[in-house]
Amino acid sequence: MSEDRFAGSNPTPGASDQSLELMSIPDYCRWALLRYAASTVARDRRSLKYIQKAVGNLDDQNAVLAYLQQKQCSVGTKQVMLLSYLRWLKYRQIKPLFSILDYYATLERLRPRKLARIPSYDVARAVIFRCKMQTRNLMLLILNTGLRFSEALNLRWSQVDLIEGKIVMEQSEKRSEGSIIPLNEEAKKALLDQKQRFTGNHPTVFKINVRTIQRNLQRARRVPLDGAELVCPKNLRHLFATRLYLRTRDLVYVQRMLRHRSILTTQKYVHYITDRKDYDVRVVEASDVETIKLLLSQGYDVALNTGKKIYLRRLRE
Repeated sequence: MSEDRFAGSNPTPGASDQSLELMSIPDYCRWALLRYAASTVARDRRSLKYIQKAVGNLDDQNAVLAYLQQKQCSVGTKQVMLLSYLRWLKYRQIKPLFSILDYYATLERLRPRKLARIPSYDVARAVIFRCKMQTRNLMLLILNTGLRFSEALNLRWSQVDLIEGKIVMEQSEKRSEGSIIPLNEEAKKALLDQKQRFTGNHPTVFKINVRTIQRNLQRARRVPLDGAELVCPKNLRHLFATRLYLRTRDLVYVQRMLRHRSILTTQKYVHYITDRKDYDVRVVEASDVETIKLLLSQGYDVALNTGKKIYLRRLRE
């Protein structure tokens, strides 16, 4: 791993050793909120407090490393705590030791990669349509556009063009690239419903808080369907990405629609598709050329040709 990723920035003009000693975790939080998402800063605050309680001096890198190596927790938890500590070192303008970076690289290799568990499309829609109207419209928008939950909840009418059928996304809170998100008919219908519901000059599309959405989803998930408990905004975004890749087989396009900074993040959806073995199989007479053409246009692939019959298959969505 390159040391430059976590190397400290140029020292602040006029900063002295005395001023650096006065820096604390609250000071770090004020600095970090200008650079990272609020959820990331909150997680860093918790991690740094745990480390400080165990070690005392956060600048003692050897002590912090020994604490993390001996701590009884999962590899993922250690990696998260170490990443928070590396950001602390960057804030303090202290270059991390090679042993710290090497341990982070080791944790990265050891951390198990788990595929996201997502509900089926039919189950997701069944749960969504049990929600109250505003929550339903929000969830339908995420399902059909792949917006992050915070992006959809804070969406402004100035970003929406219902005539052209698109949403203009700028750089997100995760510093991902901006993009133009096309709207299908269902997404446009959800936005139109919001516009008719609130006719004032309110700048945001949705007038609902997170707690209300959580309560609505919790009630809607009380349905005897396999996978209903998996329906949540994050998994709806995953479901959108999976369906989009199934339809296009274009990983770069999926990356653009999800606005991932790295295509490596997008690749997990390819792995999810590869591991699935639930196919829809059609058997057609080889002489029935028109039916074969129709199925190929619908995303089926030729799996077997016996001369008399053509076996075509497509992954179930």
